[in-house]
Amino acid sequence: STVYFLELSAVFMLITLGIFILYGLFAHAVSGYLIHSTFWRFWLQRGFAVIFAGLGAKLVFSDS
Repeated sequence: STVYFLELSAVFMLITLGIFILYGLFAHAVSGYLIHSTFWRFWLQRGFAVIFAGLGAKLVFSDS
């Protein structure tokens, strides 16, 4: 029973590792595209600026 549990755990960990590797490769490809695209870089910078301004406004108007 313990050996079976360890085998299933190892299979689960290998599948999870494979998914994380694929996720990392996909994120690397997308980030490379977004960084080299002037259109997306412009809108990402504006989006982050709006998010940070919103978080700053929330901090200013918070009660604590």
